[in-house]
Amino acid sequence: ATAVTILSGCVAERVNLWVYYLLVSVSCTFSLPLVSRWSNHPNGWASPYPHNGSFFKTGVLDFAGAGEISIAGALPALILLPLIGPRRNRFQGEWKVERLPGQ
Repeated sequence: ATAVTILSGCVAERVNLWVYYLLVSVSCTFSLPLVSRWSNHPNGWASPYPHNGSFFKTGVLDFAGAGEISIAGALPALILLPLIGPRRNRFQGEWKVERLPGQ
């Protein structure tokens, strides 16, 4: 659930609420389990246990899963942001910043 907050901050004001629900479902279903497998399984490439297939053959130490959560949230965001584009009415002309109401 924490990884989804990274995704929600990236797509804020860019997608419809139902699209956001779909993104959350897909992220929780695919992205987080994939990254968790990389870091928690003894044979994962980001495993804390050194083996031939691990990261630099040394293993990776992660404090309380912070790297795992950050990657699980940033991975879908980095894929989606080029597809979604910038926020509407945020920039005008030559990327001049337009003040939005309430700022």
